[in-house]
Amino acid sequence: MIPRKSPRGDRGRCSTAGFTVIELLVVLFVIAVLIALVVAGVMRAREAARRLQCVQNLHQIGLGLQSYLSSFGVFPPGYQAGLGSSFLVAILPYVEQKPLYDMLENGGLTTAQQVSIALYHCPSDGSTSHLQSTGTTNYAGNQGTGVQAYGYNGAFAYTDVIGPGQITDGTGTTAAVSEWLVGPFNVMTRDPVRSVFHTPKRWDQPGELELFASTCHNLDPLTAELTPMTVGMIWTHGDFGHTLYNHIMTIGENTCQNGAGVQTGAWTAKSNHSGGVNVLFADGDVRFIPATINPKVWTAIGTRAGGEVVSGQY
Repeated sequence: MIPRKSPRGDRGRCSTAGFTVIELLVVLFVIAVLIALVVAGVMRAREAARRLQCVQNLHQIGLGLQSYLSSFGVFPPGYQAGLGSSFLVAILPYVEQKPLYDMLENGGLTTAQQVSIALYHCPSDGSTSHLQSTGTTNYAGNQGTGVQAYGYNGAFAYTDVIGPGQITDGTGTTAAVSEWLVGPFNVMTRDPVRSVFHTPKRWDQPGELELFASTCHNLDPLTAELTPMTVGMIWTHGDFGHTLYNHIMTIGENTCQNGAGVQTGAWTAKSNHSGGVNVLFADGDVRFIPATINPKVWTAIGTRAGGEVVSGQY
C-alpha cells in the first residue's frame, strides 16, 4: 500500500515560479554586455567607413597632383607667390572644382576661402560637429624636416616648384600629403591634441633644431602657453599651419611655434584614426603610417633628397 503524502511535505518541495533577484540581475547584465558589444561594433564599422573615406580623399588629391604634374612637369609650389595660394588651390581644376578655381583667379578669394570642400575634409576628424568647418582642411603638404637646418626639403618647397627628378630619395618613399586635426577654432580653448603651443624661446639657428624639437616634445599640453594660431583653418592659404606640415615631430606629438616663429615651428601630422595617420606619397600611393614609426624613418620619408634608404615596412 502506497503511503499518502502529507500536505506539509508537498508544500515543502514546491518551487516558486519566475526569476529570483539574482537571476534578473544576471539577465540584465548579459543584455547590457550584448548592447555594449553591438554599439561598439557599430562604432567600429562607422569609423572604418570614415577612415576609408579619408583614404579615398587622399587618393583623389593624389590624382589631382599627378594630373598637375602631367600638365606642368612639376608639382605645384607650397606657396604661390603673388596669390599666396596653396597646392590645394592649384589642383582644383583636376579634382572637379574648376568653377571654384576660376572664382579665385578672378579675385574671389574672400568668398572662395569660405567654401567647404568635402574632398579636403576627413570625416574622422569630428571637428565639424563643434567648430566652424567652412574653409578648413585635414590635409597638408610636406615641407620637410626643419627649415632652420634643412630649408624646404620636403615634397613641396615654399615658392619653388619640385619635379620628380628632384625627389632623388624616390617618389615612393617621400611623403607628399598627410592628415592633421583641425582647430581649435577658438584659440583660447585649450585642446591637448589640437592646440598650437609655443616654446619659451626661439631657436632659429641650424644647430638649434634638435633643441627646439626636444623642447616642443617636452611641453605639457595641459599647461603650455597657447598661441593665437589654429591648424588647417584656411585651405586656400599656402603656409605652415594652414596647408603645410613638417616632420620635425613624430605623428601625434605637440604642434609648436618656435617662440613666435611660424616657419621654424613644428607642424605635426595627427588624426583621430586609431594608431596613426594616412599619408599620400609622391608617387600617388596612400599608406597608413603607425604612430610607433621609428622617428628616424619618419624624418627620412619627410625629405625628398636626404639620401636615406627606407624600406616599405614602418
